[in-house]
Amino acid sequence: MREKWQKQMPLMAHIKDHPRNRELEVISAIIGATPTICEKVLQDLNRDKVQPRPTGANGMSADQVLRCAVVKVLFNFTYEQLAFHIVDSHSLRWFCRIGITQDGFQKSALNSNIKRISGETWELINRDLLGYAMDQGIEKGRQVRTDCTCVESNIHPPSDSTLLWDAVRVLTRLIIRVKDDYGKVPGFCNHCRRAKRRMLAVMNAKNSTQRKAAYVDLLMIAAKVLDYARMAQMAIVAKTGRALNGCAWYDQIEHYAVLTKKVIAQTRRRVLND
Repeated sequence: MREKWQKQMPLMAHIKDHPRNRELEVISAIIGATPTICEKVLQDLNRDKVQPRPTGANGMSADQVLRCAVVKVLFNFTYEQLAFHIVDSHSLRWFCRIGITQDGFQKSALNSNIKRISGETWELINRDLLGYAMDQGIEKGRQVRTDCTCVESNIHPPSDSTLLWDAVRVLTRLIIRVKDDYGKVPGFCNHCRRAKRRMLAVMNAKNSTQRKAAYVDLLMIAAKVLDYARMAQMAIVAKTGRALNGCAWYDQIEHYAVLTKKVIAQTRRRVLND
């Protein structure tokens, strides 16, 4: 049968005096002083379930689920790491209310229980914490503080070689579309494969001499594609009779051509003139 919290605390070693452990002690005190938090978590854990029987193995208490969720976020653990550290660390055993003789919890149990806490419940918990902070004179609740920490994304690092490759790739795609819609672009040749090879050569170069040679060829390719882009704009003008703001393709080419010129100038200053 699931409980809100354990009626009798198991035998646990006290945590050591360390700044991170003192942080855990403060969080634990706040959870203990705000019993409505565990009540909300217990409602989520028992949602869509039949009335629990008084017999059978005890599951994780609402208090333990909440504390394990806090540890997971606080230390940025995966569920597998969480299952290991909460039994390996005396401090985390103490915080998560796991006794010395207890085995802890499997990652599947941690996963299924923590994920049952809904977003609405987390919002209510946040309001309870704000109310506690206001009662203690810690926070007035008049301002909203947002986290502006930089996090990893799926955008690659903006190195000079990758920026040049992106410029060649995007401008070539636009030129091909202009060629299909407005006719032949004089002198155009697709250099995407060659540009990608030079970009990879820069990244995998064994010494500065090889890297500089690959950069020189990549810059020459980017300059050629920039000339092709200007020819594509001339083809649009010849076909439509309008220059600036004549069509969407013209404006897009102009936009990326300006950016390409900046990348070329930046790379020449950093690589060739260094």
